[in-house]
Amino acid sequence: LAAKHAAPGGATWTRPLRRFSGRPATVPLPELNTVHVDRQVARQLFIQVHGARNLAAMDHGLSSDPYCQIKLAGLMQKTRVIKQCLNPDWDEVFQFPVSPNVVLKKEKLSVTLFDWDLAESQALHDFLGWAEMCMEDVPLSKMHEKSTHTLPLTLAPGMKTSSWVKKYVTMEGDVPITGEVTISMWIGTMKDTTMNVAKPAERSTDAVEMDNDLTCFVEPHMLVMHIDAIAGRNLLACDPGGTSDPYFKVKLAEGTGYAVSARTKYVRATLNPKWNEEFNFLVGKPLNDKLAISVWDKDLAYDKLIGRVNLDLVSLPLVKGHQIDKTLPAEWHTLKDNKGKTETKKGEPYGQVKMRAYLDNEYFSHPEDSMFSKECGRLEVDVLNARDLKCSGEYYCVVKFDRLLARTPVHKQRGASSMHRGLEWNQRLSFPVYDTSSCVVIGLFNAAKSHALVGKVRVRLSSLRGNTRYEKAVQLVNLDARDKLHCSGLLDIAVTFKHPCHAGVGWGVLQRYTKSNIPEKHFWRPLPAMHMQRMEVRRRHIVAETLDRSHPRLPKTVVLDMYDAKESEFSLRLMKASVARMKMCVNVMEKAGKLFRYLESWQNSFASMASIGTVCFYMIFPEYIIPSVMGGVLITGIATYPSSYDRQMEYIGMDEALSIGQAPFEQATKNEEGGEILELDSQEATSLNPLITLQRKYDEMITMAQIAQLKMANAAGFVESCVSMLTWGDPRCTSLIMLGCASAILALQIVPLTPFRIKFMMAGGFAYVMRPPFMRNPTPSPPEIWLSRMPTMKDRIFH
Repeated sequence: LAAKHAAPGGATWTRPLRRFSGRPATVPLPELNTVHVDRQVARQLFIQVHGARNLAAMDHGLSSDPYCQIKLAGLMQKTRVIKQCLNPDWDEVFQFPVSPNVVLKKEKLSVTLFDWDLAESQALHDFLGWAEMCMEDVPLSKMHEKSTHTLPLTLAPGMKTSSWVKKYVTMEGDVPITGEVTISMWIGTMKDTTMNVAKPAERSTDAVEMDNDLTCFVEPHMLVMHIDAIAGRNLLACDPGGTSDPYFKVKLAEGTGYAVSARTKYVRATLNPKWNEEFNFLVGKPLNDKLAISVWDKDLAYDKLIGRVNLDLVSLPLVKGHQIDKTLPAEWHTLKDNKGKTETKKGEPYGQVKMRAYLDNEYFSHPEDSMFSKECGRLEVDVLNARDLKCSGEYYCVVKFDRLLARTPVHKQRGASSMHRGLEWNQRLSFPVYDTSSCVVIGLFNAAKSHALVGKVRVRLSSLRGNTRYEKAVQLVNLDARDKLHCSGLLDIAVTFKHPCHAGVGWGVLQRYTKSNIPEKHFWRPLPAMHMQRMEVRRRHIVAETLDRSHPRLPKTVVLDMYDAKESEFSLRLMKASVARMKMCVNVMEKAGKLFRYLESWQNSFASMASIGTVCFYMIFPEYIIPSVMGGVLITGIATYPSSYDRQMEYIGMDEALSIGQAPFEQATKNEEGGEILELDSQEATSLNPLITLQRKYDEMITMAQIAQLKMANAAGFVESCVSMLTWGDPRCTSLIMLGCASAILALQIVPLTPFRIKFMMAGGFAYVMRPPFMRNPTPSPPEIWLSRMPTMKDRIFH
């Protein structure tokens, strides 16, 4: 029987039925409110502050230090401060997100100018003027149509005015408010070049939280900054012997106060060092950060600064391709001191440094920008309801897919009756799909407990059939303070991958499966593994900091939980999970060994004689070995197809036993109350030793453990990917393999394999493996690409 559910408005709909073939029956989908997340974040409002004229002089020197503040729809941004100027030219661009359902005509844009004083609080800065305009007067119907407005400055509402002159009482006395400000506005997209310099608007202090609305977010664009520290010449001598021990240091400082730095090894006793080291940093748009290059002299007590070079990120070239040495040669830069001078008081130059600094957007490019220019379908995620929650609070769901995130409205749960009844959202979110190997993450959070994670679920898109609705009540799990995994409630969700081809197999899918889901730059100019790991950690923090300052706000802890920030950290529980995955792979081999021992023991004489006859047949006719293997793969795919829907449903949700390091065939422990409690045997190791040497040894041990954890997880994932290719883990991939095997069997029947052809194929394979380096392509082969796209048990482990 089909289970009936209540839909908004009193209508009912039926859950999809499954036939004997494992494919769900075709039934009408529920009528839910659908929101296209990509359309919500597509448009951006750009506001450019050109400058101001004839401002009031607030300082004793008959001048001011003006800066401009813009507010719109709960968002705010400021320009830089220009010292001692009454006619400032800022020429700064700000970015304000505009959703399609937001009516800008009802909003008002306020522009306020202040005179900066030696105080952190804005309340102590002198007021220079205020202007306001209704967005209804701005023509924003066409994309990229710029409108310029000059606004006269007046007193802000609520300020006392005189009948004959507009004045504002400041510490300098009564000063009249004069002047005007010029701004421009236009509607653009995230792909505009203006995004390189446009500062994103941040949440203002008087903004009202929009907890009752569905909000959508998008990651900031990421670029990789490469710095090649090559050499130095004629450096300043800092040691008594007329030499120095120089080393190269680079520091990237962000506006959020988060700074990263790196340095080379120092070269002993020389004024012309050669470092030849490479640094890689991840930066996000807009490119308003500063890059500080400095050269230091290494000493025992404290290091001495030789000179520095300051660069703006926006001035660095954007390089494409992998032949960087030919397209962008290294340059010499003159070192300066903190005052901008190139020589000391004695006339000694600080020297020069040879380096190469550039930006690259081909390492972390989004699929819609580079790999696939056209989307291959739409992903619909239905967030229905949450029930059986353990405590009362204010709950909301966050859905993440690729670079897009969406947050449902906040629902309050009070009392035991509401806990049993649950919370209903009945919201459908639609995302564009550019790569079928992407993963959607759905998390439930409690806003009443500092936005604590209640539970989450991952669904690998490659494990879903096209145009098939997967609905499931997912058991949410979470870790408590004692590092024990416990059940925290149920979340009813549904996932549908709408593909243009109903069967999910076609030339377009085959073409996509032969392309790597990683940009080719990773293979032509590979970065060190440690650099990639650091950049991935930094990417999560950049996204978390950006969305935490946005309006509506998505807390930083929520973003880190959605991006599995703890996955890169060493965890004894995750290492035990990798061991459990290896046990599952070995268990399959053990079953094959048991079958061999069963045939060897002659418990079934007919089966043992049949196995001997099969071996003799292949010894006499070896040309049938490969067709038989192809036929076995084909038969395996046909035999496992009826139960493929059940296995795909199992992939939706966390595996509680595997998350704590227990294989599914191992029995979980029970607590005293009869509920299932999955315990962790030992706590994660922590160091409280204050000695630096022991702390360093401990850090090295943790690093080695992280590497071992990653290697074990990769080994288990490789075997699981091979199994998924044959057991409909990815329906499109398994279908293509079956078609390929059937075609190979027919081809081998037409052109049978002879001993000469087998030898020729072996010789050709050996020559292909041993080909010269200039004939090799660093990009992975199609089988390797297919393995990387397969779903594994990693998606079912709680991080």
